[in-house]
Amino acid sequence: ASVSDSVSTYMAASAAAVVRRTACGVCYSLGAGATSSPLLALVHGAPGSSRDFRHLTDAIERLGAPLRTLSVDLPGHGESPPFPDGREPTQPEMASALWRAVEAATADLSPPPPVLLLGHSIGGHTVLSAAARR
Repeated sequence: ASVSDSVSTYMAASAAAVVRRTACGVCYSLGAGATSSPLLALVHGAPGSSRDFRHLTDAIERLGAPLRTLSVDLPGHGESPPFPDGREPTQPEMASALWRAVEAATADLSPPPPVLLLGHSIGGHTVLSAAARR
């Protein structure tokens, strides 16, 4: 599977390198950290975007926590495009979008790291739905 449609690197407020990627119609930010570390997938509320977690991801990196962060833009939020027909995605569709981002971020890793899910508001519903699907 194609891991990314586009890749760009920018410097976050904490000066830590963050990689922005788009895979299968879902944009996400992958924080620095050991690829063997557990992956903490962060899902925003509505209206919101992956940038809502920038202070948390910066703190995790500053403190040297043994985690790698993945901040996801759900379809139609942040830099992720809306669904082609313009409708709001269902919970199962948002959960699938989350897993597509996780799978893209870990596609080159063997074995894949453990994945922790954290969501705020509608993101909380999304991670519950995603956890139930695995």
